[in-house]
Amino acid sequence: SYLVKDKYVLELGAGTGITGITAAILGATHVKLTDLSYVLENLRENVKTHLPLLQNLSETKNEIITTNQTYTSISDNEVSETISVSELDWARESTYPYSYWSRGRNRRGWDVVLAADVIWLEELVPLLVKVVDSLVVGETLLILSLQTRSQKTEDLFFS
Repeated sequence: SYLVKDKYVLELGAGTGITGITAAILGATHVKLTDLSYVLENLRENVKTHLPLLQNLSETKNEIITTNQTYTSISDNEVSETISVSELDWARESTYPYSYWSRGRNRRGWDVVLAADVIWLEELVPLLVKVVDSLVVGETLLILSLQTRSQKTEDLFFS
């Protein structure tokens, strides 16, 4: 838990959100779960389902925003004070979350970037490298977990 506790965490290609939700349960200050637009509805539902597990949060932090309501200082759909969900299309730099914005607070950069099982198609590798290069700066810790599906794809990523 020391890797994410009290940290601002960004998850790339969150899918079901299990990795980012776990980071929130382990005490991350804020976790932003990102994926393509067609994944977001299911991702939000998964977060809402697992929100009660965030026992270390106060009652106000456990409130769920059930609509697409946004606050003037929030640029994405904040599901709770601790977890937000937003689109990140690696091919569209305009969707890159360079900083954390919430209710008037601004924080540049991310402490931790998570990416689990995101290297599976060869054509995605240059896009992933670009987004990682843009978001992992300074002291940012990148935690990458992968399953080899294609040695060629994996070799391309690590070259």
